[in-house]
This record gives sequence, structure tokens and C-alpha cells, in this order.
Amino acid sequence: AAAAAAAGEDGPYGDGSHGYRDDTENGGIGTSPPPHGGNLSPLGADGSEEGSKLARRRKTGAPALVRSESALREQALKDVSDFLRAELVVSSPLIRAVETAMLAMHAHPTVVRSSVRLVTHVREIKRSYGLDSVSRLTGDEIAQKALVELQDRVGPEHFARKMKFDPHDTGAPWWTPISVTESEQVIGERIEQFFESIKYADISSCVVVGHSLWLREICRRYSTREFDSKNPELSKNLKYDKLKNAGVVRLDFDLSSRLPLLVAARPLFDSKFKVKQRKDDGGILASLTCKHTS
Repeated sequence: AAAAAAAGEDGPYGDGSHGYRDDTENGGIGTSPPPHGGNLSPLGADGSEEGSKLARRRKTGAPALVRSESALREQALKDVSDFLRAELVVSSPLIRAVETAMLAMHAHPTVVRSSVRLVTHVREIKRSYGLDSVSRLTGDEIAQKALVELQDRVGPEHFARKMKFDPHDTGAPWWTPISVTESEQVIGERIEQFFESIKYADISSCVVVGHSLWLREICRRYSTREFDSKNPELSKNLKYDKLKNAGVVRLDFDLSSRLPLLVAARPLFDSKFKVKQRKDDGGILASLTCKHTS
């Protein structure tokens, strides 16, 4: 089966980003819940624009590839086709990821036909003082809040057709408490639970709107020696670098073993890595594919 993951933008206390507002606009670093009633670090102007650009890029594939040689053009068109055939679209319940999904995935056939499923396992990894990784919203409140904030920035005319969101497992508090840093064991457990849900779902592909630390963590944990040796530079990009806002990368996983195995990867839709990490780095969009049988 194939799984595609789309990552929203990083929070200021994860990796930092100009794609959404820094928490200092909401009173600075503290230990109280988000004062505006939702997740800290909602998607900002740059992130909103990049999310919209992704939706446009996806319609025709990466422009640079489409204009190049026949083989590359065919590959670009296949990438678009594979992306649009994804049978499930899931998103982190953090507001910035939900807003990215609203901008980039609203016309995806699966979303039009069904909904975006909010999945707590793909939320951003909680580091020390990771205020961008906590919330005070549950269930239907999440998408409602994201829609209001996004309409304030990009205008209600962009949302003439309302998207459906399945709250799934977000009915109760789902975030890691502000005072807690996620351990390696806890991070590993929820990533494994996500892959287990994909492994036993009756689907061939999915799209996941998530976050860069989470994406880099799954690449770090499940990359194989064979993949690393064949793709040394890309392997480093996936494990340590960031994609520009709303970038897309496809990851192929073999799910026939006890743990997922990363066997292939490539950036899609003209997406680029931002190798040198800086405070104004944006978020990423990634695409993963998974094979269930050997």
C-alpha cells in the first residue's frame, strides 16, 4: 500500500518558522494554555501562500519537470496521479497543520468525496517548552477554529465549499502537557501506532499532513542501510534538513516486517530542501509510499 504524508509548518519552539506566528505575539513563552483558545503558532501569511501554491503545483506537477525531457515529464505526471489516488487523507490536529490541509488538500478527490481525518499520532514531537505542540481544543472545535483563523487571513471567498473533518481520536485532550517533554520511547510508540493503523487499513495509499520533526524522526528511525548507501545526500536531507514551506517528498516503506523499512524516496512537485537550518525556515509537505508484502 502507499501512504503519503503532508507536513505542516514547524513551530517556533520546534525548529522555528516564519510560516506562522511566533508565540511571542500571544504573550511570550509561558506555562499557561494558548491564550487565543487554540493551538499556538497558527499558520501565518507565508504558510498560507505556500499552502495555496502547493494546491496549484499539484494540478500540473512540478513545473520544472513538466518542461523537461519526456521521461521526467512522465514521472511528474505519474507523481500527480499517485498523489490524487490516495485513499485516505489524515492531518495532525495542531491548528497549523489543519490550516495547511484546508489550503492544499481542499480539491483532493478523497477529501471531496469523504473528509480529512484528524489523527493524534502524527502531531508534532513535543520538546522542552514546545508550546507550538500543545492545544486546548478537542473534536470538532479544532477544524472550526482553524477555519475562522484562516478566513481572517486569506478571506472567506477561498472557502466557498466547506471541507469535512473527521475528529477521529481527538475527542479528549490529546496533546502532551506543556511541562512534559516526550521521551524517545513515547515518540517511538506513537509513530509505530500510526504505521500499524496504515498497515492494517484496507487502503493502498494515504496523505498525511503533519510536521517536520515528526517526518525527520520516522526517516531517522526507519531508513535502511541499503537506502542510505544508494541515496547518501537525500538520506541526510530527510533526517536532518527541512523542506521549504509546503514542500512534498514521497517516502516508500516496506510494511511486511515488524517495523517499517524506508526503501525509496524523492521530493515531489519541485520541492526543495533548506539545508541550512535557520529560525525563519518554513514547514514541509511529504509523500510516503508503503509496501505491505515482500
